[in-house]
Amino acid sequence: MAPPTWNGQRNVELEALGRKWTLRFDNNDLIDMQRALGYVDKPGSIDKDHEFMTDFFRGRFWKSFLGLRTTMKFALACHHPELTVETVGQIVSDVGFKACVAAISEALAWMMPEREPSKDGETPRPFGGPTP
Repeated sequence: MAPPTWNGQRNVELEALGRKWTLRFDNNDLIDMQRALGYVDKPGSIDKDHEFMTDFFRGRFWKSFLGLRTTMKFALACHHPELTVETVGQIVSDVGFKACVAAISEALAWMMPEREPSKDGETPRPFGGPTP
């Protein structure tokens, strides 16, 4: 199976089930994921927001099969909103656990690229990542 690749547009592509799939996290996907997983606060409280952010950025969600499938579903939602959890599970099975984690990590790095120019002056850098 080919490793995930960045396609130059803050997206990560992954091949599975005989086709390419595009992963991308945006703020709306993370809010939807936060709600789906029950990380919802009472108005005016940020405790659950902080807990979600901590768990998400530490990779807690993709350390179990259920968490990995859920994270992949939201990573794929931006470009493939029609996907069912069953199809996402098939993608995970086809690609494998490690390749999915690598794709999620790469998509997360490109979620909020730093705005300072890279060494070539044009390519954005991934959040917290190396300069291309």
